[in-house]
Amino acid sequence: MYRYLAPYPLRMQIDLADATLVIVVPAAAMVVGAAAGLWKQPGPQLRSGLQHLAAGIIFAAVAIELVPPLLAGPSWVAMAIGFALGVVVMLGIRTVAGEKDSEVGAAGSRSPASMVAVVGVDLFVDGLLVALALGTGEQGGFVLAAAISFETFSLGLAIAATLCARRSLLIGTAITTSLLLIAGGILGIMLIGCLSDPWRLGMIAFGTAALLYLVVEELLVEAHEGNSDTNIATSLFFVGFGITLAIAAVSR
Repeated sequence: MYRYLAPYPLRMQIDLADATLVIVVPAAAMVVGAAAGLWKQPGPQLRSGLQHLAAGIIFAAVAIELVPPLLAGPSWVAMAIGFALGVVVMLGIRTVAGEKDSEVGAAGSRSPASMVAVVGVDLFVDGLLVALALGTGEQGGFVLAAAISFETFSLGLAIAATLCARRSLLIGTAITTSLLLIAGGILGIMLIGCLSDPWRLGMIAFGTAALLYLVVEELLVEAHEGNSDTNIATSLFFVGFGITLAIAAVSR
């Protein structure tokens, strides 16, 4: 465990081919998930299981790929500021979008503004994080990209369930959020060689907070709604966490 306390330098350059692959795959998974949900909606128990599985994978990826560089980073102040800003931004989005949902809900129909806004911001941050993870090493970028791909597929299914009666809005949302992920990845690639380590550390901390918010306040909340939450579905959280942990341990 003490090896994580050693310096955890970020590379100044990353391979563009690797970066393109790990950024495009999660974006494509979002569109595929939305298309699959539009074609055939999974039942509530299956959807709950997939959301638990995605949450476990994301938690493991955060613990394995993001927490170590935060602990070994050059500035705890940058880490604290970045993490706090991530929490404030995500809660601010929920507050603003939630008010819009309430206004529309009072008129008799519920708007998906909160979910779409949170997903859009999160995917932009996801793309940024994948690029920054590549900066700490190719393996870290691949593991995080694989975890985020499963996350985006599950989010595509969730958005399809929310917007199943509004196909044009569903397609536009899936494409827009995927492009936001790619935009975040491009920005991360551009920033790798321009920012100092404290700034990059703050960005990783910001993204860590955003990912944790998505898992705790979106994926798991959706997974526990109604009677869809079962022991099997809950166990998939630990399956996702364990599999990601095992893959990371074997590949290091």
